[in-house]
Amino acid sequence: MKQNKKAILMAIIAILSAILILTGCPNDTGDSDKLAGKILILQAYASASDAAGATHSFVELYNRTNKAVKLNGASLYYAAGHRNTDEGWDDNADKPWQRIALSGTIPAKGSFLILGLKQNTNPVGHKDAARYQIPDDYGDINDNNFTLYNRAFKVALIQGNGALTVQNPFDIDGNGKRVSGYIDMVGARNTDAEDSIYGFETAPARCSASVAVRRFDITDTNDNSEDFITARYASTGNGAFTNEMLEVRRPRNSGAGSWDPFAEPEAPLPTEGLMIFQVYGTGFGSELGSNDNTNTGSVSHSFIELYNNTDAPIDLSTYSVQWANGKANGGGTVIEEDEDWNVINLTGTIPAYGSYLIRGRKLNDENGTVGRLQITVSDQDDNNFYMSNRSFKVALVSNQVKLAEAQPWDNASEPPGPKAGTALVDLLGARNGNNDSTVGFKGAMNTNFSKQNALRRVSLSDSGNNSVDFTNIDYRTTDLAKFRPRSATNGSWTPEF
Repeated sequence: MKQNKKAILMAIIAILSAILILTGCPNDTGDSDKLAGKILILQAYASASDAAGATHSFVELYNRTNKAVKLNGASLYYAAGHRNTDEGWDDNADKPWQRIALSGTIPAKGSFLILGLKQNTNPVGHKDAARYQIPDDYGDINDNNFTLYNRAFKVALIQGNGALTVQNPFDIDGNGKRVSGYIDMVGARNTDAEDSIYGFETAPARCSASVAVRRFDITDTNDNSEDFITARYASTGNGAFTNEMLEVRRPRNSGAGSWDPFAEPEAPLPTEGLMIFQVYGTGFGSELGSNDNTNTGSVSHSFIELYNNTDAPIDLSTYSVQWANGKANGGGTVIEEDEDWNVINLTGTIPAYGSYLIRGRKLNDENGTVGRLQITVSDQDDNNFYMSNRSFKVALVSNQVKLAEAQPWDNASEPPGPKAGTALVDLLGARNGNNDSTVGFKGAMNTNFSKQNALRRVSLSDSGNNSVDFTNIDYRTTDLAKFRPRSATNGSWTPEF
């Protein structure tokens, strides 16, 4: 009986100790846990229903040591900050901390992944689909109650299981005292002016629905703003990961074993020979009796830019570019199904590591942002070339025979590739809105273009998926010198991305 009373008393003391530790009370010793500096928060990401980055919120832990570590007894705490324009928020406090009890083992030099609910459920190819599709249940811990707020969030790793009430467990008294059991923490906000977060190490990192906060390297200086960079999982925007970089920076679970989270990607495999590099459709314009684009696009002409990713010039006299408008229902344009292929027989030569530019009819004149990009030089003009800005497909073919296949690419073959007899070299299929589509594309249709946006490759590699290999270039605002299409007159050049 005495033993039972003693056991109950010890359990009560343990519970009270945990509560005292995690509330940052005056009796808190401020001692970090022995795992501090050994287990790090490697990256954290806040998703949303239309997040451009990844489908799920997640936190990835990393074990710097050469020994596997059991996480039982540790907890992951997380909370949302707030947007300063939101109503009903305490201007000096974040939302209450939530807790996830951790269990399992993090391997030596390996990761451990806490994965939340799938928030962006849009399928690949949808205009609002997340670029990085995380498999459901990929986490070591999968918690459908776990989400991070992409305007402002904080995440703390602490040894203990009690309630956490202090705003900043890294500094509970304003003098650097930490919550006992402290291991690591990151706080992040989208902008300094519009968003607030009250928990972080020294200064917050920057977050959004397009980027994760991810460590710069394995060194921890206890300053989130210095230790964490914006890892851009979205396919567009400055610093967007190439496909190769995405593969080496994406989160891992413990099943991946030991790995180097800062390894450099292998050099991308070039697309052999020619490639479709950049494409723009003006729409039909009032000149052609349509209100689909009343001459208000940002580029003067429809255009197709090819690129020669080899060290020798290529004679184009046997090649053709073929294009067709796809199904469309928007902006005054109604096309019931993919139109027939139009053939542009090519002439001349494309330089080694150089471009070749096909220019269509001029439909957009200079007027502020209207027709901001005026294409004055081309290698080939075709006044009958004026593509829809709702949906189109463009094929590069090594002969000048009109394609018989509406879809010349076989996405179901292993590996996917051109259908037999098509002489297809490259293919791009794209749509503007959900009511638009085309049957011709590689992998999945791209959904990022409009009368203001061209589609341009994100690198000189080709994954066989139009939705990830091309990004939108808004010619109303973009750097024209950097992104404008080139012609053979420019000779050899190295594209910037």
